[in-house]
Amino acid sequence: MTLKAKAASLQSSDLKENALLINEAEFQASLFPAIELPNAYRKAVQVVHSIPLNNMTLVLRKMLNAWIKNAIDTEVDKDGYWSINIAEMASDLGFDSNNHQHLRQAAMELMKIVFEFDVLATQHPTPKLRKLTDWDAATLFPNVKQRSGKLLYQINHELQERVLQPKMYAMIDLNVIGRFKRSSSVAIYEHCVRFVNIGATTPVHWTVLRSIVLGRAEVPKTYEEFKHFNNKILRPSVVEMNALADIDVEMKLTKEGRQVTTVQFIVSRKDDFARQDMDPSNEEAMKAIGELVLFGLSQSEAKKMLKAYPAQRVLAALAYTKGRIANKKASVIENPAAYLRNAIARGYEASEDLALAGEMPDAQIKRELSMRAIPGGAAEKSSSQNKLVDAFMMKQFKDAQAYFNELGRADQDALVERYNAQQEIRGFRIKKSKPFKGAQSAFLRWLAQETWGQPSTEDLLEFAQTMF
Repeated sequence: MTLKAKAASLQSSDLKENALLINEAEFQASLFPAIELPNAYRKAVQVVHSIPLNNMTLVLRKMLNAWIKNAIDTEVDKDGYWSINIAEMASDLGFDSNNHQHLRQAAMELMKIVFEFDVLATQHPTPKLRKLTDWDAATLFPNVKQRSGKLLYQINHELQERVLQPKMYAMIDLNVIGRFKRSSSVAIYEHCVRFVNIGATTPVHWTVLRSIVLGRAEVPKTYEEFKHFNNKILRPSVVEMNALADIDVEMKLTKEGRQVTTVQFIVSRKDDFARQDMDPSNEEAMKAIGELVLFGLSQSEAKKMLKAYPAQRVLAALAYTKGRIANKKASVIENPAAYLRNAIARGYEASEDLALAGEMPDAQIKRELSMRAIPGGAAEKSSSQNKLVDAFMMKQFKDAQAYFNELGRADQDALVERYNAQQEIRGFRIKKSKPFKGAQSAFLRWLAQETWGQPSTEDLLEFAQTMF
């Protein structure tokens, strides 16, 4: 066999092996819930606070976001067009029909819509803070065409730099807006999420907000009065956002006499431990957070630990883990951060001789596990223990997903970047678009091992005790 033939044979063998691994991962992924990875991008505030001159349907608003994010993530071709796969876009939009004619019509409509940009720049209630925008009105996507299962589109040349490299922006997550069933919820969510770190939106006249949500087209008589706009649009949208989004929103109205003038939204992140500040006067908690970060935990996870456990317990587990690492007679700890997490969860404390408080000798653990195996021959015992390991891994997959979802976005992005850097098989890497289930399964397996390490015999025994 020639060298060229051998190389081809080896390459074919590698491809087959990778395909088998991917198929196995796909099967494993079907056993676990899919993890929702961040799918966010920076949307220029001038576009966020724009008024469309036509009504924007739910599909149009989702499509606009998908196109801008795709343009930021991918390269433009030599003719100035970005391309997006229609089937993938349909999935991102939550469009479950194979009839793409509706999407084609929506793309044509989006091409025709003229926007007034950055309308809030002239709406600030404090005169000194008002400014004149240097944007007027324009179409955002002047040219659209379809070729070989893809939509090709251009972005207005005069707006490209501001849209693709915004200096001021809101972080818009396509996963979040994909949950909404109301076009108005998308518009109001984008309006609110930009101010989440401030805590409240700029007060805006209700008629301006109406135009942002419904467009400049002829306003139906139903919405000429605030009470109807509020009852039919604002309130249902706030309810949907609070139920489905990653923020909590409360509406605040300002009146002149009996007439509503401005609308403001109080905005906060929903159950976001990573962004909740610790009391700086609690020196013990602040010290524990600093120690955890130095030990290798992320800032958001460190804060979460201090909300779940008392500072004394965390510091005691830290002291125990440091002593355990320094003990040259004990086995080497390959993943100190994982060991520390387990030490905190189990309440380990350092003693004078660094005895394993609460831990059991390996031989005793193995005897306990053996006693819990199904009576019978070695094959039955092995089968029982395999089932125990499988059940433990399923629980750990779910724990890994919950752990990932509780982290701040920056820490999530950092974990995905670390995972992709060590993942040699391209098909298993997490992409910016929705990853396939096999990649999700591989990521969760890696995350569980990185976070808690390989399951020990004590881990399995503790888990077994919950099953019997």
